[in-house]
Amino acid sequence: MQKQNKTGEDFLRGLFQRLGAHVNVHASAPEENLLLFQLDGDIAQFKRHPELTAAFNTIINQVANRDEDHRCRCVIDVGGGYLQRQPLLETVAQDAARAVARSGRRAVLDSLTPAERRVVHTALMKNASISTRSEGNEGQRLLLIEPTNGESR
Repeated sequence: MQKQNKTGEDFLRGLFQRLGAHVNVHASAPEENLLLFQLDGDIAQFKRHPELTAAFNTIINQVANRDEDHRCRCVIDVGGGYLQRQPLLETVAQDAARAVARSGRRAVLDSLTPAERRVVHTALMKNASISTRSEGNEGQRLLLIEPTNGESR
């Protein structure tokens, strides 16, 4: 994973340099199979256009995992929010799952980035009383949490 970390970091730094963007890249591996590329500096475009972050996530996953037998998940973290928000997302996911299991009604989470949706899906994947899925187009994509024991109300 160390090679993937360096490959991804070098790629992003070179890309931002060629674009003339003053963006700093800090790579870390906070979890097994997770590479986090934290961006700071001139990041206003990323905050205004989350689809740009999603596109960079797709690219960095392809670049860092190219020619590797062991794939890891790469996440672009704009301004340090990912690690701060992950425990909150997991708590919200568990709370929503309990409410869905208790009420039999589905819950809808919106305004999540692809990386944040993945956190919710992963947090709930072992909960047999509910299922999760995403629907809609990027920018308006919803994460649905539904009971597994029949139709949701």
